[in-house]
Amino acid sequence: MKNLKSLSFWAIVGFFIIGFVGLYNQARWNNPDKRFRVIYWDVVSYYAYLPATFIYHDISLSFANSEAIKNSNDIVFWGNPLPNSKQVIKTTMGVAFFYAPFFAVAHLRAHFSHGKYAPNGFSLPYHRYLAFSGLFWGCIALFVLRKLLKIYYSDWVVALGLVTVSFATNFYNYTVYEGCVAHIYGFLLITCFTLCCVHWTQKITLRNSMLLGFLAGFIILLRPTNIVVLVIPIFLGVTNWQSFRLRLNHIFSHFSYILVSAFCAFLAFLPQLLYWKYVTGSYLFFSYGNERFFWQDPKLIEFVLGYRKGWLVYSPAMVFGILGLFLLQKKARAFAIPIVLVMGLSIYALSCWWAWWFGGSFGSRSLVDFYGLMAVPICAFFSYGFDREKRKQKTFFWVKHVVFCSILAFFIHLNMYQTRQYRTGLIHWDGMTKQSYWAIFLQNHYPPYYDNMIKQPDYEAAMEGKNR
Repeated sequence: MKNLKSLSFWAIVGFFIIGFVGLYNQARWNNPDKRFRVIYWDVVSYYAYLPATFIYHDISLSFANSEAIKNSNDIVFWGNPLPNSKQVIKTTMGVAFFYAPFFAVAHLRAHFSHGKYAPNGFSLPYHRYLAFSGLFWGCIALFVLRKLLKIYYSDWVVALGLVTVSFATNFYNYTVYEGCVAHIYGFLLITCFTLCCVHWTQKITLRNSMLLGFLAGFIILLRPTNIVVLVIPIFLGVTNWQSFRLRLNHIFSHFSYILVSAFCAFLAFLPQLLYWKYVTGSYLFFSYGNERFFWQDPKLIEFVLGYRKGWLVYSPAMVFGILGLFLLQKKARAFAIPIVLVMGLSIYALSCWWAWWFGGSFGSRSLVDFYGLMAVPICAFFSYGFDREKRKQKTFFWVKHVVFCSILAFFIHLNMYQTRQYRTGLIHWDGMTKQSYWAIFLQNHYPPYYDNMIKQPDYEAAMEGKNR
């Protein structure tokens, strides 16, 4: 009954309803054109672990060399060939754990369809059920985020923070339309990890240490670059050099629990090590081939403000989070240094990747993983304008109220409109420029000579570090 009176609860319910309608209405899994299927591009690699293990019973993908698989229009495996005739899956297996319940239901549906659907891992039920995984886990993630934010903010402010993250950023696209990509699962794990860090820093216990370790291991198993979140338990609550020394002393005084956390993280990552050992002969293997980071050539400005994929260009509502870093108060100030470190390290590392725009995508999709962290300063921004404790000057309060709501409403409208533009191709998947962006800004049709405004990257040159 308490939740029924909570605005933040209804904000999540509203997101689920709108997201479900959006996902159901697009029905892209019914389209015979493979480009509109659910299992495509990166999802092929994330998903491969499940059918390879439970249907084809060969995690080495040796069966993928058969003519039947190669000539199939539906069955797709993109393993990288090895000298031992096996193939290694490019991505780590973390996402497959989140797919697993939906894969199981889809497999049962196909198996008992009396021949209507082939139980091969790629017929219609697998696409349909997998399409809902992002929305399901995304809503779970929002409930975890709500629990974290309510430690520091009023329900009204938390509701505004949840609405901002879910409707005014590319979180919406990567939950509803491209929910099978890894980022929404990273959002969930990192938010859970952050909440666990809050409890762990307050009181280090065996239970908290084990949970913290398992979450850390799964975060790395999902996307190894997200290892930067390990700075959170070290710097959470640190505001100066003295508090940093106290934090280190507190941590090392519980060194046995640190070892427990490390062991649990190792256990979480162990399946990947065993997979690499079985397929490649080595416990550690870089499965991305010639792809690499160019650490001395970060594309920071392009990554954050560029028209191709700029984070703040396609999710400008995140400006609330940046401004909110200067408004963190009371207990929430504990997040200032961890957020700056995590976001700074992530933006630097991701902008050093050879394809810093991360292929076909809407905005900087790789930062969606960290939106749960950014929700803390976003709520600080709204708390400055909306909390009842701030209403000492009523006129000024209501002016801020109207201004902030108007800006938020515009950001929501812009994000939803641009999401539709991206889905229909008006926003190009990897070739946007300043000219093309403003030519289609809040437009629903292609302007004259639009193709001449698009400038797609040279992938081969970029992999060599040229023209990035």
